[in-house]
Amino acid sequence: MTSQPNKELRAWLDRARIENYECGHCDGVHLSALDPGEGPMECRIMPSPNSLLLLTQIELRPSAILPMGAFVNVLNSEYAEIKVHVECPDEEMPSLVISHALPHFLNLVEPAFVAWVQWYLAFTQQIIDEVRQSGLLETPPNQASENGSALH
Repeated sequence: MTSQPNKELRAWLDRARIENYECGHCDGVHLSALDPGEGPMECRIMPSPNSLLLLTQIELRPSAILPMGAFVNVLNSEYAEIKVHVECPDEEMPSLVISHALPHFLNLVEPAFVAWVQWYLAFTQQIIDEVRQSGLLETPPNQASENGSALH
């Protein structure tokens, strides 16, 4: 695979019965398979010149930044295959970011792509569940994002 257009990726996801859509605001293919619990979340496949990036962002309440920063180290050691970090943009709510990149030089074919997405979604849901159990994901109603459920 040199660079898969979204149309082909979406066809592969559809055949694997993985819900997906394009939002029109980014170049990504959004996935609906994860359960974030409370608060906005986005999961998408983002194309880049050298790789495909699976990226999940989950909104955090501001008071969770410091404890989440410490917890991220635990998550990165437990889930070494996936990158986990906290993002704190100046004018938006902080978010937990979970990602994994797949280089284009691997000549990805449909069965391998679907297996990669399913693997990522399973690991990411485990991480979300673990963070939810820690109490760091719940966003009080008065701190909800002004953007609704969109994080980009």
